[in-house]
Amino acid sequence: MHPPCYNNPLVDPSILAGEELLNKIYEDLFIHGKKKESTLLIVTFDEHGGCYDHVYPPSAVAPMKNPDYPLEKNFKFTQLGARVPTIMISPWIKEKTVFRSSEPKKVFDHTSVIKTLCNWQPKLNGKHLTDRDRAAPDFSPVLNGEKIRSKMPRYTAREYVPGPEPHAGLTFSAKIHRFLMVLQVKLIRAIPPRDISFVKKIFYFFYKIVRRIIKFIHPKKLKHLSGMQQTLFDIIMKH
Repeated sequence: MHPPCYNNPLVDPSILAGEELLNKIYEDLFIHGKKKESTLLIVTFDEHGGCYDHVYPPSAVAPMKNPDYPLEKNFKFTQLGARVPTIMISPWIKEKTVFRSSEPKKVFDHTSVIKTLCNWQPKLNGKHLTDRDRAAPDFSPVLNGEKIRSKMPRYTAREYVPGPEPHAGLTFSAKIHRFLMVLQVKLIRAIPPRDISFVKKIFYFFYKIVRRIIKFIHPKKLKHLSGMQQTLFDIIMKH
């Protein structure tokens, strides 16, 4: 459901294509499908999208105590990330169900999917992949219906009008924008956080070089950089 902004970051992309796709999957499974009684559709996200969350991420069990691979920046995976929304769809779930973990001081995370599948699979006999999913809460209780719902609701996805972003080739200004974005990400990853001021100085140095090149080759394109600079420095400040 990510808008394809990386292809052309100077246009306003739409996520409605993802809404249409999700609605089609839902109807194929639960409106027209013949196996809806044994189907659970999980809709979740791999990240929070950069949105602010007032809840501090809780601690977590590391997947392995002594991993046999190097840890990037010595991060031991003992903390969860920002919260993401999750929707579970099944005719065995009561209408208007809001579901949370019943285990004290435990929250659902992505490995709860693994934990639940391991518990549902008889051949695994209670085995799990890592310590993280072993400790994660099982979401089986979400199937709280005493009997299967005979009729599932139908929805109408909002109309998606394809914009220029999926098909348009990169414009000149978009190429410059993408180059600067990739550059600042590489700088941030390469230099420790304590030296972030140094990252800004290097980035601004490259920005001035790019600006001079554009001024020499395409003087009329300089107006596109005014908004880019603020956007890119905002990105750097967030890191």
